[in-house]
Amino acid sequence: MEQSGGVDFARIAEDAGVDQTIVWQMLVSGMSGLAPGDIARIQAALDRAGISTRAVQEYRKDIPGSVLVILSIQQHQDEYSETVFKAFQYAAVRRRIEVMRFEEMNTPLSDLVSLFRAFDAAVMIATRQTQFLVDNCAEAGCPYVLVEVDSANLTGLGSRLTVDNTAGTEAIMRHLLELGHRRIGHVTGDWGHSSAQERLAVYRRALAEAGIPPADELVVRGRWNEEAGYTGARTLLGLADRPTAIFAASDMIAFGVIRAALENGLRVPDDLSVVGFDDIAIAGAFSPPLTTVRQEEETLGRMACEHVAAWLQGTPPAPRETVFPVQLIVRQSTGPAPRR
Repeated sequence: MEQSGGVDFARIAEDAGVDQTIVWQMLVSGMSGLAPGDIARIQAALDRAGISTRAVQEYRKDIPGSVLVILSIQQHQDEYSETVFKAFQYAAVRRRIEVMRFEEMNTPLSDLVSLFRAFDAAVMIATRQTQFLVDNCAEAGCPYVLVEVDSANLTGLGSRLTVDNTAGTEAIMRHLLELGHRRIGHVTGDWGHSSAQERLAVYRRALAEAGIPPADELVVRGRWNEEAGYTGARTLLGLADRPTAIFAASDMIAFGVIRAALENGLRVPDDLSVVGFDDIAIAGAFSPPLTTVRQEEETLGRMACEHVAAWLQGTPPAPRETVFPVQLIVRQSTGPAPRR
C-alpha cells in the first residue's frame, strides 16, 4: 500500500527486515528510541529504493495528521472488523489523513508508548487488552477512538463507538421465544469483550423474564470465529436434552454452529434454529440465509474517522460515547420450535 508521498512501508520494512511501524517511526517522528541497527537497515533500504527521508518529512507537514489503526491478530481477518477498517480508511483518504494499520501484539509491548507517540491519533477496532492500549495512549498523549473493543475506561483523550447490544439481543430472544423455543443455547464471543458479556447478560435476563430458568449447560464460552461456533455447537448438541435453537454471538460463530448441526444430521431450521449477530455481507447468501442482527459497520468506520478528525483539530468529539441502533433481520435459519 502506498503511503506518505509514495513510500511503500511494507516493501521498505521487508527489505530492511523490520516491522513497518518502525519504518514509520523513523520517517515521521525521528529516530529517538530506535535501535541503531534498525536505523541503518532502514536507511539502506530507502537508499536502494531511491527515497529521500527529507522529502517524506516535508510531505508529512502538509497532511492533517496521521492515525494508527490497531486490530487484533485474531480479529483482522474477520469480515466485521475488515469492513469497519475499510470504511474508516476510505473516509480518512478523502480527508488526506495518513493511515497505518497495525496488528495488535506484532510489536513488543514495551514499544507501544513510543509507537503511539509517532502518530497524531489512534483507532482500536475489536481489540483485546484494550485497557493496556488505552493506558499506553494516555502516557504517549495520543488521542484515540474505540470501536467495539473489549472493556476499557475512557481517559480525557478518548471517545467510544459501540452498537446497541441490549436491543439487538432482546430482539433475538423475543423472536426465538415467539417461535416457541424454550431450550435456547448460546455460544458467546471472546469473554474479554464487553459486547460478549452484554449479549450473554441480556440472553439470561430474557429467559428469566419469560419464566425460563437460565441453564449454565446451555452456555458455551467461545471466540469470535467459526471454529468456536462449531466446537460450541457440538457441545450443546451432545446434551441429552439438546437445545432447539442456538443464539450465536456473531455471524462467524453462527456459521460454525450450522456446520456442526448439519454434520449431526440436523436440518436448519426444522430441527434447530440458529441466529447470529452482525449481518456481515455473506450472511444473506449463506445456506440457509442467516437470521441475524444488522449493525452498520460502514457507519461505525465513517464515524470513527469523524472522531479522529475532531481530535486532530484539537476538539473532543461530541458526544464522546455513541451507541448505534441495530435491526433484527429474519431469514431462513430460524423457524418454529420442533415438537418432541
